[in-house]
Parts: sequence; structure tokens; C-alpha cells
Amino acid sequence: MKMSWQVSLVSSCLLFGCAMDPADGAGDEELGEAESALSLSRGFASWGTTNGPDLDLGPAAGQTCFLAGVAGNLNAGWGWDHGGRPSIAGVHVSGGHWWLTGSGGLDYGNAIINNPVNAHAVCIGTDTHQKTYHDGGAGGAVNHQVTLEPIAANRECFLREVTGYSGTWFSSAASVRLLKQSGNWVLASSNLGVSAGIPWITAICVDIPAGTWVGTGNWGAGNPGTVNGITLFEGAPGVCGLTGVSGPLKNNNWDDGAMITWPASSPGNWTIQVKNGKTGFVTCLD
Repeated sequence: MKMSWQVSLVSSCLLFGCAMDPADGAGDEELGEAESALSLSRGFASWGTTNGPDLDLGPAAGQTCFLAGVAGNLNAGWGWDHGGRPSIAGVHVSGGHWWLTGSGGLDYGNAIINNPVNAHAVCIGTDTHQKTYHDGGAGGAVNHQVTLEPIAANRECFLREVTGYSGTWFSSAASVRLLKQSGNWVLASSNLGVSAGIPWITAICVDIPAGTWVGTGNWGAGNPGTVNGITLFEGAPGVCGLTGVSGPLKNNNWDDGAMITWPASSPGNWTIQVKNGKTGFVTCLD
């Protein structure tokens, strides 16, 4: 079987917490400059393949990983039966380790179609009250939402995995998002899927240290077009991840999507690039 993949970039460093009034982290703020209340290890990874292996992110115990970028073609692959496989960008746990998947789909009968999928992931050094939620599957509505859990202080949710297959990510209005509605976290998908059902999507929620600054924002690009933005200037090391992505993820291009990138050194800027009708919805912790 022919496989191809991009060069991976994996780096890690320590977060050193600094004093912060817990009241400052009581609610979400717009993204920008912040003082860190975190005191957690962190790791970053980038991985993209057309039909390649997963990337080992280390032990599952003691850390939580989530999606920080998705690009490429999720509108290819097979959905439900007769072999095949959806396209996948996300992280999962297997054999006691976290793994990052950025892999194109297989068509009917497991035919290789060589569509590229690229993913960024971030891991933080806590798994306190970690919980994973899923939606999608055969028979699911194209527009659907599921209530996850009540909103609670010192707790955040991120996208963990998004998938797709032929006919699912072609619309400019296709989206997966984590929302806060009526006191609850909600995982919502819109204009995503075909009459047989929607692709599998996953979210993960975890406790974060008291006093952590939380900021949210979104960046969108016209089609065609590219937008680059700074999601966070970290005074002390922080993290940013995706809480949603929308737009036509259907192009065979490693960089065509919504991709958060971490600073080359700390302190520094977390950045995002979105292309060709995509929007990235971001939460940062610091």
C-alpha cells in the first residue's frame, strides 16, 4: 500500500504559572494578551497524510489532547458500508497513548484516493474529570445538536475529532461547533452529511486550573481568500484549540482549512490561518 505523509513537527515545553486574581478568569474574554494561571506541561503536534499512520503523542494518563487545526479534503472517502473509510482529523486514545490522525479516506471497496488531510493538535498536562462526547452516525440528521454537560467554572471543552466522506463537507455552510446554550455545552453540526447520516464528530471536556484566563474568538476568510490572525499573545505560556470549524473542506491542499500554530518560543504569538471560505472558532487558555 502506498503511503505518503508530511514531515511531523512535535515540540513541548513547560508552562510556568504566575499569580492572577481568580476573579479575572470567571468568564470568557476576547482573545488577546493575558497573564497565565496555568502550571501544566504542554505539547504540540502537526501531522498530515493521504493514507498514512497515526502519530504517537505520548501516554494518555495525565494529559488531555484536542484539535488545533484541520485542513485538506474531508469531502472524500466512504461513509457506512462496502469497505472504505472516512477522512479523519483528530486525536484519540488507543493502547494507553494519545494518537494524532490526519488521514485521507478510502473509497468504496477500500480504494485509495490520495486526498490529503492535515491536523494540528495540542496537549495539556491534566486529565482531571476528562470526558469525551460523540455525535454522528447512520441515520443522523444533517443539522443536529446534542447537549453534552452543564457549563461549570474552571472547565472547558474543545473539538477532539472531525471526520467526513464524499458529499459531507462541500457546502460553504457546513460546520461543527461547540456552543454554550441555556447553561449547557452543546455540540452542533450544520449542513453536514447526506441522507444516510452525518459523519462522526467528537468533543472533549476537562477541568482547568482555577484562575485560568479563557478567551474566545473566530477568524473567517472569503472564498477565495486567506486571513492570518493572532489568537493569543502569551505573557507566560498558554494554549489555543479549536471549538469549531466551518466551510467547504473539500480541496486537495495541505494548508486549505483553519490551522492554529503555536509560538516558536515563549513568550510569543499563537496564530491562525484560514483559507477559502473557512472559519475557525478558537478558545485560548492562559
